[in-house]
Amino acid sequence: MAVNSVMELHRFLAQPGAMEKVLGMVRALRSRIVTVVEEEANHNGRTFIERFTKALHYYSSMFDSLESGKAKTMEGETVSAAEEQQQHRAMVEAYLGRQICNVVACKGTEQTERHEMLGQQRWRMARAGFEPVHLGSNAYKQASMLLALYTSDEGLWVEEADDCLTLDWHTRPERERWDQIDIKI
Repeated sequence: MAVNSVMELHRFLAQPGAMEKVLGMVRALRSRIVTVVEEEANHNGRTFIERFTKALHYYSSMFDSLESGKAKTMEGETVSAAEEQQQHRAMVEAYLGRQICNVVACKGTEQTERHEMLGQQRWRMARAGFEPVHLGSNAYKQASMLLALYTSDEGLWVEEADDCLTLDWHTRPERERWDQIDIKI
């Protein structure tokens, strides 16, 4: 059995003890592998100004990367400007807009978008009994090829570090990381 968590674990940080409970349940499944995809950002500040500042830096990089790249079709042709604007607007309004509002305006248990930095995520997983494993020799190559298929921007790249892959924009970790975690049984 394998467990795959994509952009969900960070939401459990809103309720005290919920993350530990979920990780305990995942561990109890005794699966051979757990994969985690999460955004790497520090959106857990206690004060408004701290959350605002971190969100400003993070999401400005996100918007920069979205604005600079041109989406590609599978044949390598650029998507029409109207389609691109429509896709961009829908994504921003439906996903990023909600996230920004939640990170900046909400506090306490109402703030469900509680992204953490890789070190904190690793600590939490280790504490629950998980340990990282190497992704394999082809994971980096495959992720880089997929990125090249869907973007023409050279500022966006895949980086492999600490047994995970990150999608980076210039010097900032951009959106997400892919991690495989082995379970000690």
